Amino acid sequence: MGSNLGSRYRWKNYHSVAHVTGTGGMQKHIESCGKISKNRIEQKEAKITQYFNSSENKSKDLSIKQKNKITNALAEFVVLDGRSFETLNGLGFINLIECVLTTGRTLLESSNMNANDLIADSRTISRNIDKMYEKRKSQLITLCKSIKSFVITVDFWSERSYELENQTSLNIRKLVNSILEEFGLSLCLSSYIVSDNENKMRCAFNDVKRRGCSDHYLNKIPEKTFTDEKNIELQEPQKMFHLIKEIVEHVRRTHRQNKLTKKLQTFSKTRLNGAFCIFYVFNEIFEEIPQVLNTKHLLSYSLIDNPRECTGFRLPTY
Repeated sequence: MGSNLGSRYRWKNYHSVAHVTGTGGMQKHIESCGKISKNRIEQKEAKITQYFNSSENKSKDLSIKQKNKITNALAEFVVLDGRSFETLNGLGFINLIECVLTTGRTLLESSNMNANDLIADSRTISRNIDKMYEKRKSQLITLCKSIKSFVITVDFWSERSYELENQTSLNIRKLVNSILEEFGLSLCLSSYIVSDNENKMRCAFNDVKRRGCSDHYLNKIPEKTFTDEKNIELQEPQKMFHLIKEIVEHVRRTHRQNKLTKKLQTFSKTRLNGAFCIFYVFNEIFEEIPQVLNTKHLLSYSLIDNPRECTGFRLPTY
């Protein structure tokens, strides 16, 4: 009972003291702060909130015209440098832009903008590619009106936009003519065409002055030398070619390329300079090859005298 009375007394006493000196003791401080705040407003002193990265500040600093200009530049970066759209969202790219902005702030007036405020989303930039294409195409059409001569390249190994039902000579010529017409150009009797020596290409341009590709002519020299078995005089180089071809196929098939400093090239008739490529790389790492061969292919390797004799007449073309 005595304990309860003591507790009540202490609580009542504390409450009365707190009422007088506790919360009330801050009154002078509050009044003083009010006077200081009024003085700051009158002096227009800068507030800390103006340094916050707020959306309100962003909209004032960056106009729509500037934003579109940056988006176009980023789209050109993707196209010209062959980068993916996701590159623009990468941490490394963002860090690069941040570094440029930081440097710019030291040279120009202060700004609270960061890289993410400038870079549009990758999907927005990808949609901008079509607009850029149409713009550049119209510029090219205007340029073509003033040119006196032009050169075109027709290569169906890399042509992905071919939508005709087959690759006959008529369809090839139809495709070429339609593309030229888009730019206000056309072929005439005085036009010169350079293409490979395939029959359908020769037939497609038989009404103009066609010239065979010199690279394709030169490519036939080593190809015939090493693959034409009817020529008895070339049996020795052909034998060496088949030995090298067998060794290369073995190394590629057994996945032992990682032990070599260069990747061996297999022979392909459809690859320009294919016969030379297989010799050239084989010669470059000739001393390394035995370490990846088994007993059978080591014997074949020992029969190869000097592959350098077959690679001294022409530089590789890739």
